[in-house]
Amino acid sequence: MTERRLFHRLVFRAFVLMAICSSLPAQPQSEMQQIRGPVLGFLFDHKTGIRPVLGQPGAATLGRTIRFRIPLENIWFAPGADFAVAHISGGRGLALLTKLSTAPAISLLEVPTGPSLVAFSPSADSVALFYPNPGRLLVLTGLPDAPQVGWDFQLAAVEEGLAALAVSDGGRAVLAAAATAPAPVWMVTPRTGQQLLYTASPFVSLTFLHSSLDAAIVGGLNGEVVLLRNLGGNNQVVSLNTASEALRHPVGIAAAGDNRTLFVASAEPPAIVISSADGTRSTTLRCRYPPTRLERMLNGSLYRISEAGNGPVWLFDATPSNPRILFLPDKLPAERSIPFRSANGGLR
Repeated sequence: MTERRLFHRLVFRAFVLMAICSSLPAQPQSEMQQIRGPVLGFLFDHKTGIRPVLGQPGAATLGRTIRFRIPLENIWFAPGADFAVAHISGGRGLALLTKLSTAPAISLLEVPTGPSLVAFSPSADSVALFYPNPGRLLVLTGLPDAPQVGWDFQLAAVEEGLAALAVSDGGRAVLAAAATAPAPVWMVTPRTGQQLLYTASPFVSLTFLHSSLDAAIVGGLNGEVVLLRNLGGNNQVVSLNTASEALRHPVGIAAAGDNRTLFVASAEPPAIVISSADGTRSTTLRCRYPPTRLERMLNGSLYRISEAGNGPVWLFDATPSNPRILFLPDKLPAERSIPFRSANGGLR
């Protein structure tokens, strides 16, 4: 598709969405409700929608549903922030949801619909989108206030798709792991293109460190964790001894804000591994149920490690003085909802 045709297609979709939304009655500003109390983060499932997690770690509850007048699905929450990227139902585009903890608003993102993978940078100022056909990578920067396409790239050798994706703060670089066995891991930048860095197992998770082009990978062929040190453009691979047994099925990896500690969620064995970034110290927290993810919530030390909508939601509290596994009860309070307001220039 030519750039001209793509531009006209995006403009047409925007007008269609605006027409759909303008047919709905506007929500008077005086009727706006706000979330009250400490907000730890947000959860989404198709039955109840978006709910804030309120309270304190260890004593948290689910709040009222945040409803938008546009049906949404496949929501990706930004780490440590109160905004998200969401699919508009029916393949009608991508939306940016902002101010979720105060006055929820929605606006249209002028990007193609249908990414199969979405990954935020550690500070959530950038997001990478992967489109499997024909293997296109798109990086948005300036989130959440001024989103814009920073760069895009056509990936090679990704006929099977990607197993994992990560983007650095500022959107300067992307890590991409192929969905093959073994899985090549590439560093992608607009200047140097697509470079092979490492070969991992099919179960691979990636993350950049905060404000850095250094990265961490879990899912080596022997289940190890490795650091990729970016030394003046030359990448050095450092293997870490992070666990007493191989992590056969890792599902997520993240770095603490100071980059001194790494967290790994593993489904087999079911555990959270806490390791110093230099590999000298490691602690393992056993989990009652296998984690399925490791997603940092609005509270920077709290991570969601299970699905929402299928029983209790399990959380990992990474507070250094008392790391622990917590859960949210699956019994929800009486259904109430928070109305939205439209962002300036957004959907109405």
